[in-house]
Parts: sequence; C-alpha cells; structure tokens
Amino acid sequence: MSEESRMKKTIIRIAVCVVVFLASALIIGSIMNQGHNNMTMEMAPATLPMITMESGGVACNELHGNTVEMDVAYQKDCITLLGEGRQANFTVDTFGREITGISTEVRSIDGSRLIENSEVTGWKANGKSFSVSLTLKDLIDTNTQYSLTLILELEGEQKVYYYTTILWNDDVHISESWNLRQISTENYTTRKWPRN
Repeated sequence: MSEESRMKKTIIRIAVCVVVFLASALIIGSIMNQGHNNMTMEMAPATLPMITMESGGVACNELHGNTVEMDVAYQKDCITLLGEGRQANFTVDTFGREITGISTEVRSIDGSRLIENSEVTGWKANGKSFSVSLTLKDLIDTNTQYSLTLILELEGEQKVYYYTTILWNDDVHISESWNLRQISTENYTTRKWPRN
C-alpha cells in the first residue's frame, strides 16, 4: 500500500468519526429535550425585605433574607466593619412588607457560642425603606470576627434571618479609605490621558 492511500484512509476514518459524533449528539439531544418546552419566565418581584449594611456611611453589603435559620458557621459571604463604639448601621428595604420587630444575635464565628441576643429599639418603619442604627454591647473583642444575625419579624409572626460577619476595630478609618477610593476613581475617569 502506498503512502497516499494510507493518508486517504486516515482522512476518511477521521471524517467518519466526526460525522458519527455529530449525528449521535443531535439524536441524543433531540431525545433528551423531547417534551421540554422553553421554561424561562420573568422572575417574581422580591417578597422579603432586603438589608443593606453600611460601613463608614457607605452602603457596602446587601443581605438577602432566609425564612429558615441557617448554620452561621457557613454564612461568611461578606464582612461588615463596625464603626466607633461597636455601632452597626443598616437600611431595610421593605418591598411592601410590614415589619413588626427587629432583633440581633451575635455569635462566635463558628456559631458555637452565643455572645449577645437583644431586641433593637428606636427604629421606625416609614415608607419603602428606613435606617436602623444599633450599638452592640461591650462583649466583643477588637480584631475578632463574629457572626451577626439580624432577625426581622414580619406581619403574621413570620421571621426572616439575615447573616453577616462583623469585625470591630476603631483604627480601620473606613471613611478615609472610601474617600481615597472616590478621589482615585474621579481622577482616573476625568483625567485626559495623552495618546502615543
């Protein structure tokens, strides 16, 4: 057999393999999708309130609610820095729900130890959103992460749980950091860079 005929046989084999693969993919795809219509639809609007945490007067963490309690050891998706004097500020977007109570739980980061459990007072729900400011008790240490659970009580005695990790350090200078970031962003976006 000549070299040319071997090359033709190899090309034919490769072409047959590609055709068989494509045909089987199409056949299997049509069998698997048989009876399945397009199931996309528009999502329903939010039904649970949303909490936005603030650090240094800047909104930084959006917390979405859970209608069942979660294990706080696994709820570490964001860190909220507390302000001076262990103060935590947040905004509640009600999405039309009536809020009847707010309470907090502070636990060790692994959730094994309850450090503080208290009702939040001094807030007033007015309109679509409202701000809340709370000061945690002096039971937490600086430079130590804790788990904070915010519990909103809705009409009909439904509870909604929000989780964040908190860190208290009076030397963080949050507002100065945000101001520096803002200045840098403004300088970068407004400066006309020379073209080469």
